Amino acid sequence: MSKLALGTAQFGLDYGISNVHGKTDKHNVNQILEFAYNNNIDTIDTAAMYGNAESVVGGSINNSHSWKIVTKTPSFIGDCVDKTDVERLRRAFKKSILNLGRKNIYGLLIHSCDDLFKPGGSLLFKEMEALKSIGAVEKIGVSVYSSRQIEMVLNKFNIDLIQLPINILDQNLLIDGWLKKIKEKGIEIHARSVFLQGVLLMPRHTLPAYFSD
Repeated sequence: MSKLALGTAQFGLDYGISNVHGKTDKHNVNQILEFAYNNNIDTIDTAAMYGNAESVVGGSINNSHSWKIVTKTPSFIGDCVDKTDVERLRRAFKKSILNLGRKNIYGLLIHSCDDLFKPGGSLLFKEMEALKSIGAVEKIGVSVYSSRQIEMVLNKFNIDLIQLPINILDQNLLIDGWLKKIKEKGIEIHARSVFLQGVLLMPRHTLPAYFSD
C-alpha cells in the first residue's frame, strides 16, 4: 500500500473550504485517478455519504488496476440501533459494492463512530465482522474525531483500520500518545484532513475572512 491515498468527497459533493469549482467533472476525475495510479497512489477513500462519489469512482477506475478502496457506512440517526439498522448497513454495503463495480473492497468504516455506542450499536460491528468473514471486505474499522472516541473503540472493538484527523496544526493525537498506542496494536492508520480541506495550501490573501481572526 502507498503512503498516500486519494480522497473522493469532492467527486460527489461541492466540498472543501478551498473548493471554488464545485464537484469535480468526469474528465478531471479520470485524469486524477490515472495520475494517482501511475504515481503509486493505489488507495481510494470514499463513502456512501459523499453524494454520488462511489458511482463516479466505480465508473472511472480502470479495472486492470489493483485499487484498494475504503468506503464508509451511512449514519444511523436513531437513539438506538436495532435489526432495521443492521439491515440498512447490509443494504448500503451492497449498494456501495455495486456502485464501485467491485465484488469486494479493502476497507469498511463506521462513518459516525458514536453510532457504535448507542444501545445496540455493537450489532453494527457484528455485521461488519460478518462481511469480513465472507471475504466481502478485508479490513473493518471506524472514522474518529477525538481521543475519547479512540479510547472507547479500542476498549470494546477489535478493529483493523482507523481513520483520524491529523495535520501540522492539529497534532493532539500524536502528542497524547494515541498514534503510538494504535500502531502498537497493529491497527492500520489512515490520516485525514492533512491539508484542512486545502486551507493549508491556500495563499493567505485567498483565505476566507473568518480566518483573519
